[in-house]
Amino acid sequence: MGKRRGISLAILLGLASISGLGLAEPEARAHEGRSWQRPVTLPAVSVTLVAGHGHALSTIHHRGSDFVVGERGERYEIQLHNNSASRMEVVVTVDGLDVVSGRAGDFTRQRGYVLEPFGTVTIDGFRTSLSTVAAFRFSGVGDSFAAQVGAPHNAGVIGVAAFKERAPAVARSAHGGSSHSGHASREAKAKKDAAPRAPGRSSAAPSSRTAPSTESWDGGGGSQQLGTEFGEERTSAVREVSFVRANARHPDFRTTIQYDSARGLAARGVPVEPEPVIVEPLPADAWPGARDRERFAQPPPGWRRHARR
Repeated sequence: MGKRRGISLAILLGLASISGLGLAEPEARAHEGRSWQRPVTLPAVSVTLVAGHGHALSTIHHRGSDFVVGERGERYEIQLHNNSASRMEVVVTVDGLDVVSGRAGDFTRQRGYVLEPFGTVTIDGFRTSLSTVAAFRFSGVGDSFAAQVGAPHNAGVIGVAAFKERAPAVARSAHGGSSHSGHASREAKAKKDAAPRAPGRSSAAPSSRTAPSTESWDGGGGSQQLGTEFGEERTSAVREVSFVRANARHPDFRTTIQYDSARGLAARGVPVEPEPVIVEPLPADAWPGARDRERFAQPPPGWRRHARR
C-alpha cells in the first residue's frame, strides 16, 4: 500500500476525544444561596475492563492510580468511550505490547483505533488480521504473551494514548470564498466511504514496519501474579480508514490501568476487599437421636427435681 505524506491509515472505531466535558449548574441558579461547586470533568476517553460475560471488572482508585481485579483464566475486553464531539485515534497496549502489532508499545510510530464522536468500541484481543483477534485472557505471568516475547516485566498494565484529529486546512479561493485542501478532500472521502458497522465492532490500523521504540508502560513491582495470554482466535472485523493526527508525537490524553489478582494487589497495598474465608460446615445429621440410647428426655445441667418453695 503506497504511503501519502501527512496521511496514515488507522482503525475505524468510535470513541475518544481530547477535551473533557464539564457539567455545571446554570448561571441563573448559581446565586440561589448555594455555594459554588466545581464542575465535574469527564476524561477524554473512558476506559473500562469488561469480563467476557459482559459485566465490568471491579476497579479500585488508589493514590491516583486505577487498579482492576482479575482472575486467572478469565477472558476480558477493553471498552473505550469517547466523551467528546471529536473523532480521535487511540493506541492501546496490554502488558507493554501494542494490541494491533504485538510489538513493544510506541504510540509515536504505531497506529490504533479511530473512535467516532461520543462512540463506544470494544477491543477484544491482540489483532491477528483485519477479521480476527487472539482473545485477552488473564494468565500467570509466565504464560503471558509478554513473557513469550521476552518482556514479562511489563505484565499487569494497560495503556491508552489518544490523539486529536487534524482540522481540515482551508484555503481562500480567487473569488473570496474558501475551499478545502487536498488533505481535507481525502479525509472527507474516507468518511464518506466508511460503511456502517455492527455495534461493538472495531477497525484497526496496519502495524508499523519500523523498529519498535524502547518506550512502554511498565507495571513495575516483582509481586505481579497476572499477565495476559495470547488467547483463542475470535472473529472481530475491522477496516482501515484515513486519519491525520493534529500532533503526531504527543498524545492529547494518556491513561493507564494496572491489574492483578486480588491477592497480588493486596500485597502491593491496594485496598482490595478481603477474599472470602470458606469454612467447611459440620456434616448435617438427619437422625441425630439415633445414637442416643436413653429412652426418655434427660434433664439439662442444673435441673432440680423438686419445685422451689
